[in-house]
Amino acid sequence: MPDTENNNGGTVDLSKLELDNLYAAAYTANFSKDNKAALGLTIPVSVYLQDPYVAKEIPELGLDEIQVNWEPGLDDGPTSAKLAVVDYNGDTGALTPPVNWNDKQRRFLDEHGNPITGEDETQLIFHQVNVWAIIQRIIAYFESPWSLGRPLPWGFEGNRLLVVPHAGYGENAFYDRRSKSLQFYYFGTPEDPKYTCLSHDIVAHETGHAILDGIRPYYLEDTSTQVGAFHEFMGDFTAILTALDINKARHLVGDLTDEIVGNRSFLNKIGEEFGTYVTDRDYLRNAHERKKMSDFDENDGPHAWSQVLTSAMYRIFVLMLESYLKPPSDKPELEADTQKQSLSYATRRIQTTGLHALDFLPPVDVQFGDYARAVLRAFDLDDPTDKRGLRKKIVEVFVDQGILSESDPHALTATKYPYVPIQVRANMSTLARSRAAAYRFLNDNRRGLRIPDQQDILVADLYDNNKLDRAFLSLPRQIVLEYVWREAILLEGDEFGPLAGRYASLLCGGTLVFDGRGNVLSWQRKLGTEFDYTSRQKDEKAKGEKRRQDYLEHIKRRIRNGMVGMAGEGEHTVGAGEPPVTAYESANMVHFELSPHLNLDEDDRFKELGGRTWQKSS
Repeated sequence: MPDTENNNGGTVDLSKLELDNLYAAAYTANFSKDNKAALGLTIPVSVYLQDPYVAKEIPELGLDEIQVNWEPGLDDGPTSAKLAVVDYNGDTGALTPPVNWNDKQRRFLDEHGNPITGEDETQLIFHQVNVWAIIQRIIAYFESPWSLGRPLPWGFEGNRLLVVPHAGYGENAFYDRRSKSLQFYYFGTPEDPKYTCLSHDIVAHETGHAILDGIRPYYLEDTSTQVGAFHEFMGDFTAILTALDINKARHLVGDLTDEIVGNRSFLNKIGEEFGTYVTDRDYLRNAHERKKMSDFDENDGPHAWSQVLTSAMYRIFVLMLESYLKPPSDKPELEADTQKQSLSYATRRIQTTGLHALDFLPPVDVQFGDYARAVLRAFDLDDPTDKRGLRKKIVEVFVDQGILSESDPHALTATKYPYVPIQVRANMSTLARSRAAAYRFLNDNRRGLRIPDQQDILVADLYDNNKLDRAFLSLPRQIVLEYVWREAILLEGDEFGPLAGRYASLLCGGTLVFDGRGNVLSWQRKLGTEFDYTSRQKDEKAKGEKRRQDYLEHIKRRIRNGMVGMAGEGEHTVGAGEPPVTAYESANMVHFELSPHLNLDEDDRFKELGGRTWQKSS
């Protein structure tokens, strides 16, 4: 076959059947980006590497071509297997026609048949392609073996996420499970509008919300302040990781002689154009600004709290970078890596450590400490020898910022297999076969797993993954089993307002991670109060009772601060949008669900964004 440029977009002349077969093989073959491009398995798309504001300051981070995974079903819109762009403006009622996909040229074209390059920043069809390509690339990033090592689900019924590039006028962008959509707004003046769909950070942040909702859907329930904050952390962490994954951006940083990851670096700044317009800073949030748990209280909002975890993970990334800038302790004779090499290694390392950890999280009511313990577990499995001595430094970061205590068992030592009191062991091929088989295993082990006899267990998710470590080596197969039940809690007292006398539900459950031989690699759980604990299990009983009391206090605080509205009611709304928390009844229990925007604090609702009200088209 001739080695020439062809309509596939690659350098190998392939038939349609051969290309389809390569596409199918790419799921398991772990082709490199260069190999995919050469074989025509990617398409070039022009996007903003950061946003128009950063592009003016750093032209190298302006418009550039990136490679996006090709798939057989690409269509106008753009529309792909997991995304569909629908360009509807809720303010004007205008429906912008979809961009055209030309399968023969393997390009998105304008109405005149010309490739869309982004040279005209105001061209709405360029916005469609820009936002689609960034999200498509982020999905591939999370599905890669260095992240989750499996296809991503969405947190709603269906398999296509709707993307609305110009949802209306407003200083916002958000993910909304109910409408199955990511919605991006525009702001500024009619003469100089600013589009959130052109900001890589904002698009990545909102995509992070959608991805987290898919893999941990119960995190949308407002069970504690840290749950909403973890969602915001995941958005910012996604923005940082995927910016690091852009070779041109990373190489640009690697060419710098100082401030490689310091306060002036663009890597740690989130939402530069948006932040410049709505605040007095050239960012919305800065991961370099170290925040501790003690800096906030329960009246601070999710964006504020999220900075604790974001800054901790950014510090860990810097530690990883510094470790690669010098030889490992066991091989002092080796030369230090260059800045570019070190950035590349540290980028892959923070990806595997930070995202492999997601599979170890409990299915409900996540706390920052849960994630810290999951990070350490992922680190131990990825790098059991720890020749660079990073584990101790990671623990020091989490302890310094108040996320873990020095006495936490996970912080003290690496454990090969945690103790789990399982009475009836399962054959992994049987357990992984279906949710029915997984339920049988859970039911057989209620006593050891602290599941009350009267509770009907829901198998929230069951999947396996195929991951690689930071050295490109395959990790053992992992089977992940998530289970959940709800404990009814009576809301007694006037403090619960119109909800007094109803029952709320305390989410309980756990995540078990097995290797292929049935050994438990991780067990994170959230206890309740209905289990018949023995006298030897008084510590576990106390944890369940504390969770129950903390949840009741959280509900009281939400109601006291006017943050809760009933589903279907028009009262208790904020601006033109909806209440920060919506209460709805299901199976005779009240559930509290976080609203899509999450922009409001509790007591001083608008202090996070300088007194602005949250804006959304009606």
